[in-house]
Amino acid sequence: MFHFSKKLIVFRIVLIMLVLCVIPAGFTVFLVEDRICDAYHLQLVSGLSRCTYWTTGYVFDMSIYTPSLIAILLIYVIFGVKEFAYSFEAICCFFLVFLLYGLCAVLWAYVLQRRFEIAALSFVLISVGTFFVGIVASLTVMVIEQLMQKDPTLIAPHTICSIVFLLLPQYNLGMAIFRGSFVFQLIQIGENYLKELHRPDLVSSLPIPSLLEWNLMGKHCLCLIIHTFAAALTLFVLERQPFGFLRRWEQIRTQRLLESSKGVSDEDVIAENRKVDEIENAGDNPLIVKDLAKAYTRANLAVRNVSFAVDRGECFGLLGLNGAGKTTTFAMLTQKIRPGAGSVHIHGRSMVIGDRSSFDQVGYCPQFDALNMKLTTIENIELFARIRGIPETHIKP
Repeated sequence: MFHFSKKLIVFRIVLIMLVLCVIPAGFTVFLVEDRICDAYHLQLVSGLSRCTYWTTGYVFDMSIYTPSLIAILLIYVIFGVKEFAYSFEAICCFFLVFLLYGLCAVLWAYVLQRRFEIAALSFVLISVGTFFVGIVASLTVMVIEQLMQKDPTLIAPHTICSIVFLLLPQYNLGMAIFRGSFVFQLIQIGENYLKELHRPDLVSSLPIPSLLEWNLMGKHCLCLIIHTFAAALTLFVLERQPFGFLRRWEQIRTQRLLESSKGVSDEDVIAENRKVDEIENAGDNPLIVKDLAKAYTRANLAVRNVSFAVDRGECFGLLGLNGAGKTTTFAMLTQKIRPGAGSVHIHGRSMVIGDRSSFDQVGYCPQFDALNMKLTTIENIELFARIRGIPETHIKP
């Protein structure tokens, strides 16, 4: 009976891990769509801060994840699944574990989605991948624990795996559930033993350990908290891109290609370069681009010494052949990518990556359809109007 219950617990762990891996992965679908169609970038250019974007998304996703946990635990209570709902304390502890896992799993999903360009593929691979990793790690430790009772040589591998797998949030979730369910098995064994002794009155005196003890759920809860901060820090670093040495290497590579490239011979280009060089007051022109260059590889320049100035109130675009560098130029002007060389001044201030205050009075129409397709035309207009800070009375009549 005990072995049957243990197998049933493992089966329930597999099911609950599957559910809790699918939910965070589902939140990446919108993020991938937003990033690939450049809607995210357009919102940043319009004045939305990265912190606001990710914080509001995180709060909204957790507001969906948390009721799902409550629904799962209510189902356990209604159907009498004692392993998870044998006491109010147990319900609260399992809710805490599920919530801590969600806090870090959602953030790690945000990090992982950056590697995908297809929303459906992101959902499938993140959900299946995290589930597979969690199940394999958890079952490995469970099986070794069972076998080392007869084979002491497995104690060392068990210790190593138990420590290394703490780096996986899914492992911490699976083992926390397993340890918590194991406490219920201890309670059942104690109750059955006292019944055989005809002393059921001593059931309340059984020395039942707390679920949050270090060797039960405690260390796994702490690891999940650490994972939450680690995921948040990773996302912050990836968004800010504070890799100065890479930036320096890119500048050196671009400069070498510029030195080896041929000079400009077109008269119109020379005239525009001369116009930019003669500008004394940068405030007279909302946008001044001087000697802008970018190299993606060691062999070719994507953009070579582009210089131009835009007058106040002027709407401008770029025309040219495919591969001329139009998309790359606008990507640098809107801070989507870092320039390899040159300077950009917006409203008299030098453009600094991460500082978008210069875009307050600049509008940007992207090359591709950077709109949220789940919103209507009016809703998209209202969204960007609010991001721009237009008063609500001017948005809706």
